[in-house]
Amino acid sequence: MTYLIKAHTTFYVFIIFIGLFFVISSEYSINNVPLSQRINFYERDLPPLGSIELLPDNDYEEADSAESPPGKLFGTDLSAMDTQRGRDHGLPPYVHMVRYCSGGRVNITSFGDLVQLMDLENIGFLRKTYSFVEDIDLWVGLQMENHFPQSEVGPTSVCLIAKQFYFLKFGDRFYFEHKGEVPSFTAAQRKSLKQCSLARILCDNTPITHLQKNVMLLPSFNNPEIPCSQIPEIDLTPWKETVQE
Repeated sequence: MTYLIKAHTTFYVFIIFIGLFFVISSEYSINNVPLSQRINFYERDLPPLGSIELLPDNDYEEADSAESPPGKLFGTDLSAMDTQRGRDHGLPPYVHMVRYCSGGRVNITSFGDLVQLMDLENIGFLRKTYSFVEDIDLWVGLQMENHFPQSEVGPTSVCLIAKQFYFLKFGDRFYFEHKGEVPSFTAAQRKSLKQCSLARILCDNTPITHLQKNVMLLPSFNNPEIPCSQIPEIDLTPWKETVQE
């Protein structure tokens, strides 16, 4: 379940990023052929989604088991669905995003060039599935990459996620940490807002009485379960206004 949540979240971050910061015109090309001349590009050149081997160790028993029809052991193929969503939304091919994220330093023109980003076994799966390296779906390529140091995703995913959150923060003049804008909070208000946490929200809105401060991590010696009374709350005093009679 945790994997599914992460997979869905990561995918939609990419969707938002591409939608906000890419305008793909009719002259956007693959192998110098404008997309306007390749309207049926995916349907014509790529294999059916059901035949794509997305990962060496596909375990579809965990894929949306809640949606499994009665009497069947398997749910829907989440990876295939996400790949199709990428096609429906017109996401650029994987190799184009690698070039973008590397500032043009990594230019993938053949399957052999992928050795910079993934192991030979994964390259073999992609070579078997796609006729041309330019056809690799963004979602598929991202899952194949070797993990970035101290990360659960590859370098291209790290790039896209980092840029997405950067633009969400600095492209929004109402973001609560900004200073000097007309709607900006005071220093005291910003300090109070930073006391908010998912743990506090869960304590305030559910029957939970004990919870770890960082609810995104399992309880541990450094992240023990504590009473909700010990989890900081937002102090609304900085918003108090003085009413003059």
